[in-house]
Amino acid sequence: MRRRLLWIWLSAACGSIPATGAATRPKLVEEFIEPAPRQPEVHASTLVEASPGRFVAAWFAGSKEGNVDVSIWSARRDASGWSAAHEVARARGPAGEPVPAYNPVLMAVDDSHLALVHSAGWEGESWLPWIQWSSDRGATWSEPTRLPEGMRGPDRNRPLRVANGAWLHPSTARGGVHLEISNASLTQWRRRPQLADPAGLRALQPTLIDHGGGRVQMLCRTYARELATAWSADNGETWTPLTGIGITIANSAIDAARLPDGRILLVYTPTGKPARASDWGPRYPLTVAVSTDGLHWRNVIDLETAPIREGYAYPCVLVGSDERAHLTYTWGRKRIRYVVLDPSLI
Repeated sequence: MRRRLLWIWLSAACGSIPATGAATRPKLVEEFIEPAPRQPEVHASTLVEASPGRFVAAWFAGSKEGNVDVSIWSARRDASGWSAAHEVARARGPAGEPVPAYNPVLMAVDDSHLALVHSAGWEGESWLPWIQWSSDRGATWSEPTRLPEGMRGPDRNRPLRVANGAWLHPSTARGGVHLEISNASLTQWRRRPQLADPAGLRALQPTLIDHGGGRVQMLCRTYARELATAWSADNGETWTPLTGIGITIANSAIDAARLPDGRILLVYTPTGKPARASDWGPRYPLTVAVSTDGLHWRNVIDLETAPIREGYAYPCVLVGSDERAHLTYTWGRKRIRYVVLDPSLI
């Protein structure tokens, strides 16, 4: 009995342990970014490959989400592992006053520059987006500056670079989701209309998938607890109305990426159908699914299954230059987990 209790404790402390060796094969790396928590709460990580084999992650951290001491932190990874995390931005309001920071988004703008966008403000009020730059693969960052007036920026998931060179920034504003389009250098921005939502799904925090030929798919978390989608045939200029695709999810963020073999990988939290749409649903298990068309999905591996209180949330996934899937996500609001998957084994 004592041995069994020890195993249960280790599972909760270190993340779930798959029941069979076959289930573990796709996981090539599974580790925490920081060896021990440095802040009471961490959440909403983002990840970018700064150069081949070198990754930068960022997240917000502080005493509790929504408190004024919450700021943006970052760490870098190379062949030797993760660097020590360090604070890169404290959020400011319109008059320069301290406010909580939220949802950083990293992007590799060109071979030598990274950009980091984060939101600032108070829950229920208009968000203030800031942007800052790094020319040394995330080691140091410029002071934050405001995005152009009227822009929200990518509010949770990374932008998509399309064939014409533009960046498509998936975003959320009060009442629904929309797209913002910038040029390659992020110096010129414009905002597209909010997507129609005839079913009242109340979408937020979209992720984008490039299907080629100007065709882009948007997948969204929704307050209706159903995974939603919309489509553009003109590189994000216009969109079909949002529709549900029949997959019930927790009230938590999702992310997706296209794999080298053409399949699409989705990281999300599947749940049963809620008695009320307002029920958040547990943020576990955290599951990887694949699809060939963006509509029909097959679950292939659970990243986490242990029922810890805060669950596992806000995944970020990208395909690296090594053609592997690199992921980060919140682990119990206490740690940021980093996982590398071999797509050929899922």
